[in-house]
Parts: sequence; C-alpha cells; structure tokens
Amino acid sequence: MEKRARSITILGLIIAAVAAATLFLVPLVIAEDASSTASVTNSAPTASSASLDGGSVITLTANTTTTVVGEATVTDNNGCEDITSVNGTLYRTNLTGGSNNVDDNQTHYTVNCTPEADCTAGGSDLTRTYNCSFSVTHYADPTDAGSLNANTNWTFNATPTDGTEGTSDTDEQELNTLSALGLQDTTIAFGALALGADTGATNTNTTVANTGNEVLDVNLTGYGASSGDNLSMSCTIGTVPILNLEYNSTPFTYGGGIDLSNSSTELDLDIARGSDSDPIPLKEITYGFLMPSTGVEGSCTGTVSITAQSDPNTD
Repeated sequence: MEKRARSITILGLIIAAVAAATLFLVPLVIAEDASSTASVTNSAPTASSASLDGGSVITLTANTTTTVVGEATVTDNNGCEDITSVNGTLYRTNLTGGSNNVDDNQTHYTVNCTPEADCTAGGSDLTRTYNCSFSVTHYADPTDAGSLNANTNWTFNATPTDGTEGTSDTDEQELNTLSALGLQDTTIAFGALALGADTGATNTNTTVANTGNEVLDVNLTGYGASSGDNLSMSCTIGTVPILNLEYNSTPFTYGGGIDLSNSSTELDLDIARGSDSDPIPLKEITYGFLMPSTGVEGSCTGTVSITAQSDPNTD
C-alpha cells in the first residue's frame, strides 16, 4: 500500500513537471496600437510675378469705366488649397497711405481677386494664379509726361492670406492723359433774323462736358459747306461770312464776342476734371450771330467744330 502511494506521488510530480515545461515553451502574445500625433505650423502665402494690365500703359475710355487687370501668382507651402483670398489694390503710386488708403475713383481702387482653376488638390501643388479686375473711371489721375502727376505712376498690389496675411507683390504702369469732351447740345439755333439784324444780348449756348481726366479748354473753328471755306453758314441763296458768328465763355452782346475763324482758336473754359462728387463737369459756350444785310434767302446751315484742348495747369 505504501509502495503504491509513493508511485502515485512520483507520477503526479512527473505530470506537473511536464505541464510546467509546456507552459514555458508556448509564449503568451498580447497586441495594442499606439497612436501618433503631430501638428503642422502655418506657412504664410507669398505673391510673386505681379503684372499690371499685361505690362501695357493704361489707357482710359471717355465717359465710362475701363477694365484694368492685375495678375499675380501666389505660393503657399502648405498647399495651394490653403490660400483663402487675395486682396488687390490699384492706386496712384505716391498717394499718401498707399495701398491702405480709402477708395476714391481718382486715385485708389480695391477688389477681391479671383482664383484661376489651376490649383490641384492634394497638397503637392503649391501655387495658384489670381486675377484682380478693376473698373477704372474716365477721370482717374493721369501720370504720363505733361500731366500734373508726371513724376509718378500707378501701382498694383496683390496681398494673399490663408488666415495669416502673407507677402505682397507689386507692379507699376503709367496711366495716360485722356483729353475728351462731349456736347450736350449739338444744334446752335439762332432762329429767324431779318436782313442786317444780329442777336444782340440774346445768346445761344452749347454745353460742353469734360469726359476725360484733366482740366480742359476748347478749340473752335467752323465752316459753311466745307472746311476752310471762310464761311459760317451756307443758305438757300447766298452765304454768311465766317466772322459773322461770334462766341465767348460768358454771355455777351453781339460785337463783344470772338469771331469764328478758319483757324482753330483756343477758348479758355477751364472745364474741371471729374471727381466722385461731380463725375462730368460742364461749362457753356455762348454764341451770337449777324445776318448779312443783302444776298441771302431761305434757311442757312453751317458747322462749328469744337475739340478738346489739354489745360492741366488751368492757365
């Protein structure tokens, strides 16, 4: 009995030893994921290759606005998708306050620029092109030779942002003088006059509008049937000498005006240039007329030619 018990005990120890060895030979495997984090600091965008009106001198259009386009390339090292906007300004270069000045159609314009569809999503594309379109009025300050601002020009500034304002780029161009006028009255009607009668103190007027960007005088000449014929009018029967038609910048009694001539003659009107408060300034030319005492009958017609004369210094 004692021998049998000892055998059982030895067998149990062997089984326990085998079990322990088995546990040691088969490893226990436990797996977990570790998350990684990082944040990207912002890289502010940079504008480059700014170009104003394709590198051409700016030329305006009488009595309306002219589209002037600035273009710039914007680079953002976080990717072109990170660019949120581009602010475009166009201003006379020596203007106090420069790009940050308030808008004024004579001197300063601001727009939000439009992106082109040249940004590829995904982060590998870093650049995008922006177009900045300005509607410039006919009375914006000229800067070409002979103008009051001949020592300067106009600047286009493109400033990008991606939440942080980036680095601007600029380009400059001249803006040409525009000497232009319009007539609100295209008929100078003296009515019916007896032979040898004149208009006396009753004047007929034409209203001249300054539709350009500098102070204007006007040049006048005229003819009856064709340029240089030394006539003011041709009638059904007969003609009227050119000097029988007079004009001036103020009301007058016939005989106190300036005789119309075959040669273009300057009249000092000093028509102001436009502004936001008065976009199209006006001045009047007054006329008088003497009907010949003999040799004419019926209706009489002629032409008075009025052209713009630059007068930036109002002299």
